Amino acid sequence: MQPHRRAPAIRGILPAARPWHAPERRPARAACMLALAHEIEHGLAQGLFASAEEAARLLGVTGARVSRLANKPPDAAAGT
Repeated sequence: MQPHRRAPAIRGILPAARPWHAPERRPARAACMLALAHEIEHGLAQGLFASAEEAARLLGVTGARVSRLANKPPDAAAGT
């Protein structure tokens, strides 16, 4: 095994610095689940979805997730 070698010395020109990017900000998971619960509830009330199973299939979530969100009161759904 070779010994660790130091990086070569700067030869008059500094390497181009990579631009700094702020970390991507995303909404909290609880907020996303609450929004999903409202969307499902609204869709069922307006007749956009025939059933909770259809809502799950069209929204790309599992039936278990839909029933879990549907069975919780609105304040508790935020803590999911």
